[in-house]
Amino acid sequence: RARPYLLVGLGLLTVRNHVRTEVVDGSGNPLPNFSSKGNYGDDALQGHLGAGVTLRPSGLPVGLTVEGRATRLINNYSGGFQGNWNPSITVGVKTGG
Repeated sequence: RARPYLLVGLGLLTVRNHVRTEVVDGSGNPLPNFSSKGNYGDDALQGHLGAGVTLRPSGLPVGLTVEGRATRLINNYSGGFQGNWNPSITVGVKTGG
């Protein structure tokens, strides 16, 4: 038995970075005025569009799923809004009801 489905969703992706810069002089002595340590994060909005099908033979407790998805990422990483599409195909095994 085949069950088709559609997928629509939104998400938020957060990338966090930890940066540490240590500057030393020619003798290896630290120069604290030029050294830094910090954390920062960048966010991206995700939009998911997809379609798939679950295939389950009658009487069996497991099924096979095949899904195609396009995920749009919208971000402001380099000073201006950018967007790109990321296509994917997944194949999986589904158990239970």
